Parts: sequence; structure tokens; C-alpha cells
Amino acid sequence: PHPQPPSHPQPHPQPHPHPHPQPHSHPQPHPQPHPQPQPQPQPHPQLQPHPQPH
Repeated sequence: PHPQPPSHPQPHPQPHPHPHPQPHSHPQPHPQPHPQPQPQPQPHPQLQPHPQPH
């Protein structure tokens, strides 16, 4: 018996072409701010004199 050919063949879907993303030509470089190193003043601890127990 002759097989009935499919009347409606599945159409091949059109492949969606992926658009090439725009390459970042020259990205703006984030300027790194040089922080001024603030010298932390070291507090001199008041030396409490221990009383010499006699």
C-alpha cells in the first residue's frame, strides 16, 4: 500500500538571527579617587602611676 504523504508538512521555523550586540568601543573608565590618607592621631594614654604599696 502506498503510504499517504503528509498533506501539511511541518514548516521549518525561520531561525531568528541573533543581532550582534554593540561592543563597548571606549568604556568610560571610572576615575579612582585617591583618598587623602588622614593620619589618625594616636591618643597618648595617660599613664596612671601605680601607687607603690609600702
